[in-house]
Amino acid sequence: MLVSRDPVGPTALLGGGGPTKRLDRAGPLDVVDSDGHALLASGRATPGTTVQVSVAGREPRPVRVGMDGRWSLMLTNEGAGGAEIVVGGRRYAYPGPAMGSGGNAGAGDGLAMVSNPQGWSVSWPVPPRSRQSSWFPAG
Repeated sequence: MLVSRDPVGPTALLGGGGPTKRLDRAGPLDVVDSDGHALLASGRATPGTTVQVSVAGREPRPVRVGMDGRWSLMLTNEGAGGAEIVVGGRRYAYPGPAMGSGGNAGAGDGLAMVSNPQGWSVSWPVPPRSRQSSWFPAG
């Protein structure tokens, strides 16, 4: 479980290999997870509806919202860098995965979290030798 020290930061359930479940309030996009290759976007909307999601100016893709009010969509081949993600008409400036070194959230062996103008980036180790990152857009 992630609980930010920042009072307006995210609270979430982190898990390797699946979507992060954000627990605090956010917009229609809760989080973008990355393993460094692909992105998994997820969020919340009215149960049973459809949201339109696009990345990097590509054609929007419809995503069905589950009865729990949550949706997720794999954004293939988008894990290499930052991109604009649009969910239901709202634009987000995804800064890219927090996997590298040199002061970003990918440095070190444990969980690391940094804030950026667009939100918060978190990175943590996934056994045996991998890392996963999550980006939480600011509300």
